[in-house]
Amino acid sequence: MEKAIKFLFILLLAVFPLGQLGRVELGGGINILFNDLIVFAVVMAWVASKIWRKNFPKTQLTKPIVIFTAAAVFSLILQIGKIPPPSIFASSLYLVRWIFYAGLYFVASDFDKSFRNKISYGFVAVGFVTILLGFVQYFLYSNLRNLYYAGWDEHLYRLFSSFLDPNFAGGIFVLVFILALSLFYQGVLSNTPPRWKRSYTSVILVMIAVVSFIALLLTYSRGSFLAFISGTLVFLLLTGRKKIIVFFLAVFIGGIILLPKSLAGEGVKLLRTASIEERLKSMEHAVAIFKDSPVFGVGFNTYRYAQKDYGFLPEDNWQVVHSGAGTDNSFLFVLATTGVVGFAAYLYFWVRVLREVRGSPMMVASIVGIFVHSFFVNSLFYPQILEWLWILLAISTVRRLS
Repeated sequence: MEKAIKFLFILLLAVFPLGQLGRVELGGGINILFNDLIVFAVVMAWVASKIWRKNFPKTQLTKPIVIFTAAAVFSLILQIGKIPPPSIFASSLYLVRWIFYAGLYFVASDFDKSFRNKISYGFVAVGFVTILLGFVQYFLYSNLRNLYYAGWDEHLYRLFSSFLDPNFAGGIFVLVFILALSLFYQGVLSNTPPRWKRSYTSVILVMIAVVSFIALLLTYSRGSFLAFISGTLVFLLLTGRKKIIVFFLAVFIGGIILLPKSLAGEGVKLLRTASIEERLKSMEHAVAIFKDSPVFGVGFNTYRYAQKDYGFLPEDNWQVVHSGAGTDNSFLFVLATTGVVGFAAYLYFWVRVLREVRGSPMMVASIVGIFVHSFFVNSLFYPQILEWLWILLAISTVRRLS
């Protein structure tokens, strides 16, 4: 069974570059990713093996995960009778997805040390493939205008890779950069591998970090830029490399200056205000919904139906528009859907997470970067970002309870 779980886990990493290309719309606002199916298979196989052996390992984060899950479940139960059963069912699937992605944390925590040590390099590899797909898309498929009917924005002349959205693609590129940078410094300081092997690996990691930075710039995602700056600065400060900060900022500013700015698309204008206005409006909607249901929220995740009832979504395509199921701020999303109770549980979870990973500069920097990113898009509940964070969180956790 262990070999089967590892095989499924490797398959999960292999399909990571598919992004949203494996997305299937089931109707009624329900969609499923090929990635979701493999996550389900991995977690269920692991659970089955634990039931067979009657050995469920406990981790330091078991309690906060269970507490937030319980708060989310309760917030949804309270909506029974208030919204139609099909809507309750569709909303519950979002919660099921979150639970199964959280399950990856337990699966990865249970792997042997040798296998866990290889996972980071696996993520760098699939991240690099995702970036290469992004460059292919940038030069051969410059916009998503033909998918506008399905709820996608056109993102003209921006790199969005297989995620079909430059903002989420940018978040992934930030994570790839921080991980590659971390592994590079680990390799430089390590005395275990032969020197020639360390040099070879270091060159590859530097190359991946450089191309991830270039890809990030081509997303023109300002939220991702801020996530990149904050995450990288935290990493450099935590690793004692303060002298590199000036060089890093100079390279970033130089990259911004060299970006093509004469293209016709609105999205490539770094001083554009339309997207800022849309995000502010999205946040205002979340606050308005929260005010009417402050204690337990409108239910996790009935947000699309709440927005429809408030008249915040267009009548003609409210079930397919991708902004309908969330808001452009992950914390406001939690506040609106689970209320103060769920929000407190969610903050408790992240406090415990940060306490556990305080010895890992890479993980702290990644979390800080995605936190900043999540103030502009709902990245803390984006499937591939969840996958990345949960798995790396498991292999970065210092202490475990058996």
